[in-house]
Amino acid sequence: MAQLPPTYRKSAKEKAMPLEDIIATAVARSAECSLAPDTVNRNLGFVGQLLNQARSEGIEIDARPDISDLREKDAEDAQEKVKSFTRDDARKIFEGTAWRGCANELQRSVPGQLMLCERTLLIPLIAAYIGARREEIPGLDCTDLIEEDGIWAFHLQTNELRRLKNKQSRRKVPIHEHLIELGLLAHRDRVGGGQLFTELKHRSARGVTVMRSLTVSHLHGFGPGT
Repeated sequence: MAQLPPTYRKSAKEKAMPLEDIIATAVARSAECSLAPDTVNRNLGFVGQLLNQARSEGIEIDARPDISDLREKDAEDAQEKVKSFTRDDARKIFEGTAWRGCANELQRSVPGQLMLCERTLLIPLIAAYIGARREEIPGLDCTDLIEEDGIWAFHLQTNELRRLKNKQSRRKVPIHEHLIELGLLAHRDRVGGGQLFTELKHRSARGVTVMRSLTVSHLHGFGPGT
């Protein structure tokens, strides 16, 4: 597996090619070889399952390989592999007509003077200010907005709408004054209780459906600004 290119068997031509030929072709064109540690370990897991199934069916195996010694460790931290938004990325998002103004209700992607007061537009702003995970914000309950010592904060905790990734994810994050100016607390008061963003109906345990609802239903039609 250390000699295979990452794209092996993904083309129709390579589907029936022996692995030796795939390796030789990759070497001939100086292609990158060696599978990622996660891929190697996943393939070793498949081999282990095959061996276990054979033993359970009473099939004698000449050798009893211990594949645990073959597993690879990834020197790169998983978090470091995730690309962060740059300032330019954020600028492009918030220069869109959703936040700068559109022509009218039917021409949301056309720049104009109309500012639509859709509370779901607060969600990307909250994400930009506190860096929360995408399922954490739509899963906010009205009681998750708390005041301590005169400071308003998001209390990110497990609730009936969604879970958190781990215990360390439980935290209190101050609410930026800009979000308060935009009416976040007033919106909470209007909702009264329960899910803070009621437009985003929670349908899955991990919040995937929540964010799909936001992307398709509430930001549909908004385009970049000029």
